[in-house]
Amino acid sequence: MDFLLVWSKSRKRFERNGIYVEASAIETARIECEQDKEKREQKNQKAAVVAEIKDKEYIHNFGLAIRAYFPRCPQNREFAIAAHACEKHSGRVGRTAYAKQFDPEMIERAVEAHIRHTETNYDSQFGKARQKGNPCRPELYNKKYNEKLEIGRRRIGEKIQFLIQSFYVVFKKLIKILKKKAPFLLYSNQYKDELFNKILHITYLPINHVQSI
Repeated sequence: MDFLLVWSKSRKRFERNGIYVEASAIETARIECEQDKEKREQKNQKAAVVAEIKDKEYIHNFGLAIRAYFPRCPQNREFAIAAHACEKHSGRVGRTAYAKQFDPEMIERAVEAHIRHTETNYDSQFGKARQKGNPCRPELYNKKYNEKLEIGRRRIGEKIQFLIQSFYVVFKKLIKILKKKAPFLLYSNQYKDELFNKILHITYLPINHVQSI
């Protein structure tokens, strides 16, 4: 079996990308797929019908579980709760694995959600809160961003100041050593300035940062 290898720039290596096959093999596979296309469609339709029947049975059984857990629930309300909680692709509590086992906690959550949405003004209040909150969000984000940026700048400034002070101490010690070992090198102030500038250049610190020291 042959593979198509392609060089990956990010990973710096060859990676497999597909499989080489003969044109006749591709044509044979296409013909076979077309031949059993109708069978597959019929099979999928039957599977969809079976899945729908099972889903209706599950919703009905979930409603019966709600009735058993809350016997004083209003008549037929349990099936409305189950239909809402177990709606497909909704991400609600009724689609979880624990709910399919009729877990009491999941049943309680489904009933609580139903009461919250039908017996209270939760939806309208939630919508008003979102409408009020949206205009403020950019300002809050900008404020937090500016605060974090200011903290970061302050910390960087403190680190730079610490480095400058540390190297200034090293420079002063170096001058003292040169006075003892080679005093003739410190005859002029010009040499002191050149030496100081060289040390700052080695540490990658601009000269304007040390003028305040």
